[in-house]
Parts: sequence; C-alpha cells; structure tokens
Amino acid sequence: MFRRAWAFVQTYRAQTRALERIRRERARVERQLEELATAERRNRASEAALGELLKRSTARTRRDAVETSKIDAKTSELTETLAEASMKHVRETMATLEAAAKAQARTSADAVTREFESGLKEKEKRKER
Repeated sequence: MFRRAWAFVQTYRAQTRALERIRRERARVERQLEELATAERRNRASEAALGELLKRSTARTRRDAVETSKIDAKTSELTETLAEASMKHVRETMATLEAAAKAQARTSADAVTREFESGLKEKEKRKER
C-alpha cells in the first residue's frame, strides 16, 4: 500500500510539473501572440502612414512638376525677351557707330576738300604773282 501511495504521489508530482510546464509554455505562447498582434497593429499603422506619405508625395511631385513647367515657360520667355533686347542694343550700337563713322568720314572728307581747295587757291595765287 505504501508503494501504491508513493506511486500516486510521484504521479501527482509528475503531473503537477507537467502542468506547470504546460502553463509556462502557454504563457510564453500567449506573450508571443500578443507581441505578434502588437507588431501587426504597428505594421498596419506604418502602412497607413506610408500610404498617406505616398499620397502627399505624389501630390507634391505633381505640384512641383507644374511649378517647374511654369518656371521653364517663364525662363524661355525671359530668354527670348533678353535676346530681343540684346539684338536691339546691338543694332542701335551698330547704327550709332555707323553714324559716327559717317560723320567722321564727312568731317575728314570736308577737311581734305578744304585743304585741297586751299592748296588750289594758293597755287592760283602763285601763278598770278
């Protein structure tokens, strides 16, 4: 009978140890499940945040593209205006230089003509003497 009681006690202790192991394992599995659920919630929140960021980024990229095209158009317009102004300035400068050259040529021609005429007059005066 003692053996039987001792076997019962040993069986009870073994079952108690096994039950404790099962409880610890169950608690560990529950913690892992909670961690997984928390990670899944964080993942969903991160995906939502990334989706929102993607939407804003896409919208910003579109706005930037529109702004860039406006800037390009304005730059082209300003470049054309500057080219026209430069050409106008070159034409005006060339016209001014041409007028100055013609005036100088007239002045030089008048001076040469006067000198030539005065030389002729002197020759005539010498001949008369």
